[in-house]
Amino acid sequence: MTVNSMAIDTEQTLRDEIEELRAELATTKAELRRLRLDGSRLTAVVDQMPCGLMIAEAPSGRLLLANAQMERIWQRPVGGLESIRDYGQLLGFHDDTGREYADEEWPLARAIQHGEVVRSEEITFVRGDSNCGVVSVSATPVRDSEGRIIAGVAVFNDITELTEALQSLRESEERFRLLVDGVKDYALYLTDTAGHVISWNAGAERITGYAIREILGQSTTCFYPPEEMADGVPLRDLGAACGQGRWEAEGWRLRKDGERYWANIITTALHDDHGYCWGLAVVIRDITEFHELQEQQRIFLHTVSHDLRFPLTIILGHVTLLQELIPAEEIAQECMDAIQRGVRRMNFMIDDLVDAARLEGGQLKLNPQPLDPADFLPGFLHRNAVALDTARIQLAVEPGTPSLLADPDRLERMLINLLTNALKYSPAGEPVRLSAAPHAEGVCLAVADQGQGIPAEELPDLFSRFFRVKSERKGQGIGLGLYITKLLVEAHGGRIWADSRPGHGSTFSFVLPASPPS
Repeated sequence: MTVNSMAIDTEQTLRDEIEELRAELATTKAELRRLRLDGSRLTAVVDQMPCGLMIAEAPSGRLLLANAQMERIWQRPVGGLESIRDYGQLLGFHDDTGREYADEEWPLARAIQHGEVVRSEEITFVRGDSNCGVVSVSATPVRDSEGRIIAGVAVFNDITELTEALQSLRESEERFRLLVDGVKDYALYLTDTAGHVISWNAGAERITGYAIREILGQSTTCFYPPEEMADGVPLRDLGAACGQGRWEAEGWRLRKDGERYWANIITTALHDDHGYCWGLAVVIRDITEFHELQEQQRIFLHTVSHDLRFPLTIILGHVTLLQELIPAEEIAQECMDAIQRGVRRMNFMIDDLVDAARLEGGQLKLNPQPLDPADFLPGFLHRNAVALDTARIQLAVEPGTPSLLADPDRLERMLINLLTNALKYSPAGEPVRLSAAPHAEGVCLAVADQGQGIPAEELPDLFSRFFRVKSERKGQGIGLGLYITKLLVEAHGGRIWADSRPGHGSTFSFVLPASPPS
């Protein structure tokens, strides 16, 4: 081979190697560009993480990376940590003891030095604005293929708001617990939907005799007497409370020692955010003494009513007999009519006293029936022709007035009370108007007189017990008529009001529910 040909071969070889180097250089440049792009993407991901991130090399602990969220959490720079000995600059405190973290106690240091995996360790730290925060820290070592620790990674979650909310909740629960335990006069407890006790206050222990350790998890059926157990009352009470949301009842209940007490029980269903009933809150009040007083009052009212009515019945019977035996002389008949009216008036006053006590004690039972005003009101006037001066009463029933739902005896009492007042305070011989008309809330009954009217300042007290208008010229009555009428109207689910102006008479109106169509 000639020198010339060897030179040519060498030149070609060099050209080929140069081309290979160029190709490798281009590949390397592309790889570098890709790595830079990936690094940029990784930095963006790390900085936009919702939690703080720190990466440190092992074994020195020199900080390699701290993302932007770390500075947002600490509200100050956290870089410049050249070794584990610098970790104390983070200024953290143990959550349980309040002692400051030593350099080597930080989770990242423990991961690097000892290979410890730390999960959700809560650390109180000082922010750049000198306020304290709380972070939950997790840390883990990073190992190479041979198991050597080459780095450590720590993740920081700012749980300051969550911690404050939990602390506030704990304080609120503690205040509520103290409040519930401080209530001694009421039994307050929770049950599941099957009626098993899941909480118990001091008042419940005082009333029932069961200590919390004895009753938790037990069924509330132990509070019911045998006759109510046999009738299935416990199951009905649970069903009513769960179905209606609130259930109130009164009845006999049993203490631990078997003693009976009369209880007022209010049960309220408890629902979660999805409307699911998960339990019941029960409030029990021991009203045995009140129940006994009510029973004594009932017996007393029955006795008084009977003893007062008995002589009046004798008087009325003898007056009726005298009217039949004595010749129909005008003066004698007028006297006997006056006696009859006085006796009936006395009967009305006794009814007022008895009904007032029964209404206030919740003992009055109503018997509501559909009543057509066009039929009921004329019959009412006919039945009370002796007690009322019905010749002065003008009746007007508006066409289309529906039937109302009322206890007929109690409705008569309302009308007698209102008409008696209207006749009493109207000028002698002047008419009084009784009317019935449809109303948006049912049926409106009204009694209008032509009396002297009632001063505006006295209208708010008109239906109060024993209240009498100061301007009354006649002293009859004990001030219970309007009070009883208001209680009876409200017991029917209605309402009553008065319209009056001095010198222009008064109108008393009340609305009762209309009877549902048959």
